[in-house]
Amino acid sequence: MSGGCQAVVSAGCSGVAAAGAPAAAHSDSGPTRKPAALIWFRNDLRLADHEPLHSAAADLQHCLSQGQSPLLLPFYCLDERELAPRAGELPQEGGLDIPQLGPHRLRLLLEACASLRAALRRLGSDLLAAQGRPEALVGRLVALAAAAGSSSMALHHHMSPDAASADLEDAVAAAFEAAAARHGLPCSVHRYWGCTLYHPDDLPFHLWACGSASSGGRPGAAAVAGPAAEQQQQQRGQCSRVNPAAAEAGLLGPLPTDLASVYSAAGGAATAALACWEALGAVRCAALAPACSGRHDARSALPFGMGEEQAVQRLRYYLGLEESDGHSVRSVDQEAPIATYRETRMQPFGVDSSAKLSAFLSLGCLSPRTAHAEVARLAVLEQQQQQQQRRRRGQASSGDAAATAAVAAAAGEAAAAWREPQAGDTWRWLLMHLAIRDFFVFTAVKEGDALEAPGGIRGRAVEWRRDDELFRRWAQGQTGLPFVDACMRELGATGFMSNRGRQNELCLDWRLGLRYFESCLADHEWALNAGNWAYCAGTGSDPRDRRFKTVSQGERYDPEARLIQAWVPQLAALRPAQLAHQPWAAPPAALAAAGVRLGCEPQAATAEAGTERQEQQKQQQLGGWYPLPVVDPASQIGKGPKQKQAARPREQRQQQPQPQK
Repeated sequence: MSGGCQAVVSAGCSGVAAAGAPAAAHSDSGPTRKPAALIWFRNDLRLADHEPLHSAAADLQHCLSQGQSPLLLPFYCLDERELAPRAGELPQEGGLDIPQLGPHRLRLLLEACASLRAALRRLGSDLLAAQGRPEALVGRLVALAAAAGSSSMALHHHMSPDAASADLEDAVAAAFEAAAARHGLPCSVHRYWGCTLYHPDDLPFHLWACGSASSGGRPGAAAVAGPAAEQQQQQRGQCSRVNPAAAEAGLLGPLPTDLASVYSAAGGAATAALACWEALGAVRCAALAPACSGRHDARSALPFGMGEEQAVQRLRYYLGLEESDGHSVRSVDQEAPIATYRETRMQPFGVDSSAKLSAFLSLGCLSPRTAHAEVARLAVLEQQQQQQQRRRRGQASSGDAAATAAVAAAAGEAAAAWREPQAGDTWRWLLMHLAIRDFFVFTAVKEGDALEAPGGIRGRAVEWRRDDELFRRWAQGQTGLPFVDACMRELGATGFMSNRGRQNELCLDWRLGLRYFESCLADHEWALNAGNWAYCAGTGSDPRDRRFKTVSQGERYDPEARLIQAWVPQLAALRPAQLAHQPWAAPPAALAAAGVRLGCEPQAATAEAGTERQEQQKQQQLGGWYPLPVVDPASQIGKGPKQKQAARPREQRQQQPQPQK
């Protein structure tokens, strides 16, 4: 490589690059030596369990002990290209012309960056934040370090699982090497893996070598360097060890707060994409506000500020654990939400119905290993409580040693073994979902771009339809299927949707839904979004169709129609509440009493008419109008284990459209 630059890809369990790598490129150990380390923050906006930061800090601490004057430069660059549509995906080319990075996720990202900057400042450092292109910014930072008298340069960063990120990482590394060469500085690049619970080197196969030639996945085995990779070959087949989370490590302009100004700064393409996003989803960017502002949507299931501190607080609240200083995060007589996770995780409403950690994980404010460590702590506490109960009942008088051993085994098991959750388990359900998250990430690494092919990773022969009007009605929550509409309106307004709303599709090209969710989800991760869409469309790892009856799903998991009442106000007054799931089946008297009028078709929209259409829909809602279903609702009804389906009156059946083909 140019400029004497060496690349080090972390392959060991700890994810730490070769010790002292930044210092190895220069033999002078005199007092004037000033090595510099750049820490490139991306979707890892935290201090705890952040191996690029810890490794660089350890190397520079060693330099300090040698009387040198090292520089540590943490930086974040908001890539302006993410604010525009994907290249080659304009409407006439089959795309949606909406930003990749939508306003909901952008808002949380800016909050997380502000939290990270505050945390670094408390440690006497800072976060260099800019908007532009990372490969351009890294060259400027090398020049700044060289001007400050740096004698060598090192770049540390986490890897991301998708192929596009791999290309960006290579471009940044190349720009870094070129800049260092221009200034005559030896340099090194250190890459780490930290986005999953399990490290790739602990899998029972070589992840980097299993991708297909056409998949466009991450680099092959030859790109993984270092003796740690050879050591790990002897330990493969165990895939049960979770590495311990690392402890917390001991200039440019201010971060923007106005979302629209961020898109404006990225240029005309990003501004136009934002306007298309607002028109497609009938949501105004100006209406979005931080959770801490007091102006956010009170119906939101994600009423949290974003940052590492908030992530840990949310995790410990959900698990019912105490803070490290001994102060409880909940009242003593209040049951921890995780106690009912098995029963409530399918509920489509409520802040505590599920852990709501996905946004923290997607931005890296919380690492999976940190979550695992807290869950392991809960497992030990539960075992200790069970032991105390046995003692009180006199069942452990002669078995104290065995009981103590059981507690120790439970702690070890939480860190070493995973099994299917069973009745009575609480924390195992959360570990199960962390493991499922790993599955999707590793699948994306293996399959790469093939995951987004029309027929998926198995090349399934499927012809997907294109119907722009039908897609618009779906995106705006105007399908005439109340549970679907409630979910889509919640997604557009808050960036969140329960997984119960992601169980069917209209036989339109599923990749359009993939792109819309990418732009809307506050907790978007490419591997999880693409993997779940492919799974639902029958083009993923399991090629079977995974369609559920959407009406029956709503009746089963939200029998009181709470989600519909919150997001489809036209139907909120229907009684009994179950009729909100099937307004077409409601008696005329019930519809009249609730002020509901069926059959209003929403007007077609253009990008320029977004604000007018939003006002029009508001008036329709106030007038009680609700559209007819876009598909035969009978196709979305099936026998449920707890509810009987209502029949449609004959006069209303005659109004229904024919089934889609």
